[in-house]
Amino acid sequence: MENAALPFAKGRACGFQGQDMSQAPSNTDLWGWWGRWRAGQKPAPLTDDLPFSHVVPLGLSCRVTHQLRRFSGIGIAYPFDWWISPLSGIARYLADPDPERIYSPSRLEEVIDDGRLKAIRSVEFGIELFHEFPRIRIPVDGAEVSVVAPDWQAHIAAAREKHSARLQRLLATNEPGNRILFVRHRYDADLAGPAPATDIRALHSALMAGWPKAQVELLLVNVPSDGKLPKGVRSVVFEDVPGPPGQEWQGDSAPWGAAFEAQQIRLREDAHADAPSQWHNQPPD
Repeated sequence: MENAALPFAKGRACGFQGQDMSQAPSNTDLWGWWGRWRAGQKPAPLTDDLPFSHVVPLGLSCRVTHQLRRFSGIGIAYPFDWWISPLSGIARYLADPDPERIYSPSRLEEVIDDGRLKAIRSVEFGIELFHEFPRIRIPVDGAEVSVVAPDWQAHIAAAREKHSARLQRLLATNEPGNRILFVRHRYDADLAGPAPATDIRALHSALMAGWPKAQVELLLVNVPSDGKLPKGVRSVVFEDVPGPPGQEWQGDSAPWGAAFEAQQIRLREDAHADAPSQWHNQPPD
């Protein structure tokens, strides 16, 4: 299911027994399906007229988290809400989601920009943990600039614990009857052309393998692909411009809302059961 493409503008943010062959998917999803078939897991069918039980942002940045929370009114925190994460890195991590692969001290590196400690980054996945460690403001040319606190290593255990709790919350959604919409915004912070279809298929396969009991769909927002999308992957492209002054990271809510409405995203009534009474945002420092 794809919408007609609108102008695109780049904007940087912040188990079963027996084999019923009637369930075989199209060739575009054959590789991921075959892996689940050999594992004895029957892929849950996609049912377009059912509402979603969960909507989960997968990055690139804070923007997609803000816009999903604004649209759904649900403020449940998931693992990737405030990271700056390349699509290929998220796909590889979700194939084996072990917090130690990110938060082991030897697998973290400092991101230095103009001599200042901008963020902490995962060496293996290229994910910037922009909000995971304390930040301070320092004077630069008459203004204040946010940087990571120099004692950030003392906070690794706390950051890992928070991520682990959010990851377990997400993995626990793998239950029969759940229909989960994962939403990915852009390929990475710099790519202007089409995203490699191999990376999109890898992400979709990781989601299908990680949530075999649930019904899973992936919505790509401003991720034009250089190949055919697998079954169960939607795509929408629109002009993504910054938000109002001081809140540029949020993006313009009008085209985002229109895109979600065009995709006919509906939520189950119990989707709000575990949500905070009032959702909140964590703006970039």
